[in-house]
Amino acid sequence: VENETYLTFDAKIAGIYNPNTIDSYSNRTNRDEYIYYSGYFEDSQGFRKGVNQTDNVFLNSFIKKSNKSLSRFRVLDWEAVLNGDFNSSDIKGKIVIIGAMGRYLYDPFYTEDSFYSPLNPNLFSSFKSPDMYVLDIHANIISIILNNEMISHGQVINFLFGLLIMIGSVVFYNSVYVKYHNKYQLIAKLSLILQLNLLIALCLILFHYFKLKIDINYLLLYLLLLPDTIEILGSFRVYKKLS
Repeated sequence: VENETYLTFDAKIAGIYNPNTIDSYSNRTNRDEYIYYSGYFEDSQGFRKGVNQTDNVFLNSFIKKSNKSLSRFRVLDWEAVLNGDFNSSDIKGKIVIIGAMGRYLYDPFYTEDSFYSPLNPNLFSSFKSPDMYVLDIHANIISIILNNEMISHGQVINFLFGLLIMIGSVVFYNSVYVKYHNKYQLIAKLSLILQLNLLIALCLILFHYFKLKIDINYLLLYLLLLPDTIEILGSFRVYKKLS
């Protein structure tokens, strides 16, 4: 605002809790930031919003097997706090965010401050419901700032990655067309299917291990059109030689 920089609510809270972590966040030049969702608020029984009891059992089993934790944040009901019915270690030396989570804890019909997240186990189901409160989102943002888990992204990254893939693809398909002209269509289509799957897998690996998000929408369209484009241009070269 008027050439002055103001920290968001979450960044301010993270900076108060640990001033050393806010520098790397403040030095980022991205206009928008992506949230690396890492977990939910969970009650003492291990249940979360938007997840029914059966799915909770499945998720808890999956978490134990994969050694992951989708429940990074503990939630306390206001009645438990007022009655002193909680373990003080749950809040001692930790960030406490106070806010609405329904008319009662995990109210399934409360959607005013509820949103869908990539962690929603029913995201692609016809019977889905929001799985995160605003408090969950704030907690995730504060967590990624404190743990330096911010997602790297930007036009420069997309351009360099896309340029490398495009140059390599042109060289590959042109070589296939020259050496295996009679079988080009078969080899090109099979190679394209393999290449697209490897590209998507590579993007997922980069995101999972390095928090690197790459936009490949236009790159996928380019790759889909490339084999036929190489063949058309090759046929023009053949026609020119014959004429």
